[in-house]
Amino acid sequence: MWNLILDFDGCRETVRELLEFELRYARRMAGVEKCPLSRTIRYTEWGMYCGGLPREGWEKQLETPEGREKLFREAVVPFLEKQFRSSIEEISASRAGFLSELHTEYYMDSPELLLTLHFRNKFAPDSPFRHIRELNAGLLSVVEQCMAEHPEIRRVQCASWLNNRREFLALFPPEWLENRTFCLPMEGSTGWWGSFIDRRGRFNRLRAAEFERLGGFTMPNLHCRCRIDALRRHLAGPSSELSAKSGSFCRRKG
Repeated sequence: MWNLILDFDGCRETVRELLEFELRYARRMAGVEKCPLSRTIRYTEWGMYCGGLPREGWEKQLETPEGREKLFREAVVPFLEKQFRSSIEEISASRAGFLSELHTEYYMDSPELLLTLHFRNKFAPDSPFRHIRELNAGLLSVVEQCMAEHPEIRRVQCASWLNNRREFLALFPPEWLENRTFCLPMEGSTGWWGSFIDRRGRFNRLRAAEFERLGGFTMPNLHCRCRIDALRRHLAGPSSELSAKSGSFCRRKG
């Protein structure tokens, strides 16, 4: 799901630990907001991993360990089985871990399409930021191909916890961070919870302990944007190493 080295059993156990962690957060927030768990469970990825099942069909099962285990076995595991192979294929075909699509601007009603970036660690078990030249070249190839195939596209966006990492931000021009917004209202997504997966694809217990100690996210989900031509100039600057490969990479999504 997150890299090319974690097998299915490892992925399953990572998701199990992550979802238990997210559930504890949802329970705490239900107390803070003085509302039922059914309202704060949307902050977690339980809904996504249950494969779109009607919420009334699984929320009650979260109340007991036995119910959660049954839900995990009957809903989450089948969802993972469907997603696992396609995720591996996606990462293998990515440009140094960068995936892209054409998507309308998040949190806006505008019909304008933006080059929309997603990222996975193609270099596991290494940190991807030990491969900054490859990241630069991979992202540049995504941008240049989009500009060639879709000259109408003017802007780039990405919503991710990675927008808190200086190594990731170094790939983008200053206007990227200047045009940032918090991804609120919060929804369960990798943009929020991906920071609790380490470079090997395992649950990051150290970061989870920090989260519990501080009582919240140290790397919230940030939505950043910039002009596509500004990004290309930044990536193609004197310190960059250019690399472009052919082959269709962008797909449209409304």
